[in-house]
Amino acid sequence: MAIHTLTGAAVEALTDEFPQWRIWTDDSGWHACRRGRFIQEYRTGAPAFSVHASGPVELAAQLFWQQAGDAHAPSGCPRH
Repeated sequence: MAIHTLTGAAVEALTDEFPQWRIWTDDSGWHACRRGRFIQEYRTGAPAFSVHASGPVELAAQLFWQQAGDAHAPSGCPRH
């Protein structure tokens, strides 16, 4: 029961920190996908539609990385 409570608290905390992402966990790990009308572009350097991690700290790191990328290059970083 305590593990489920802690997991729920971690999901809630990540959701509060990253409201533009839908966050959940299951038997295969921790997951987040963008909310709204985000369209995944399948090209090198395109912003990620979803990220996956083995735990909440790793997922948070990936989401912070995505935020930084979005701030510096909203359309991604195409290779020239």
